[in-house]
Amino acid sequence: MVSAASSTPTWSRLRSVARSPPTSASWATRGSPSRRCSTAKRRTGERETTEWAEHTLDLRRRLRRKTDFDDVPIKPQRVFQEINDFFDADTVFVTAIGLYQIWSGQFQEIYKPRHYLICGQAGPLGWEVPACLGAKIARPDQTVVGIVGDYSFEFLMEEVAVACQYSVPYVLVMINNAYMGLISRRRPSSR
Repeated sequence: MVSAASSTPTWSRLRSVARSPPTSASWATRGSPSRRCSTAKRRTGERETTEWAEHTLDLRRRLRRKTDFDDVPIKPQRVFQEINDFFDADTVFVTAIGLYQIWSGQFQEIYKPRHYLICGQAGPLGWEVPACLGAKIARPDQTVVGIVGDYSFEFLMEEVAVACQYSVPYVLVMINNAYMGLISRRRPSSR
């Protein structure tokens, strides 16, 4: 017979439930043949260049957007031109959501796979600040740069103190897009 006291969940039971249960399915294990094959294929870096891929690369070269604006305040295009000129091909960039992520996708040059980390449009404001911390810990020999908006930085700026406390250096480029740029554009006017 189970008593009422033993049937109530304890923290240790809840923690054990939160862990991933063991599985016997071969497709879910790390050593499955299909997983090893697909991983090996990805790591070789060999890809066939299709005619369409060559055509799109040619279009990107010929139809570049203008980025050398001298306006004040500085336009986003110019900010990303300076970022592209300053950082090398081995730099890992981290960005989340908002206008600055849209600008980053349009104007930023990324040269290698897994060097442009985004949150996947899940909407986590301030995600890039702690994500830079994780990216730098994962890749200590590479430069990690977070592209943040003004409100995104404000949302999780305490994570910068954590990075300082544990000596995890990374770069944050904060773009002032007028305080919640994309959020404020979506709100109905209060006038």
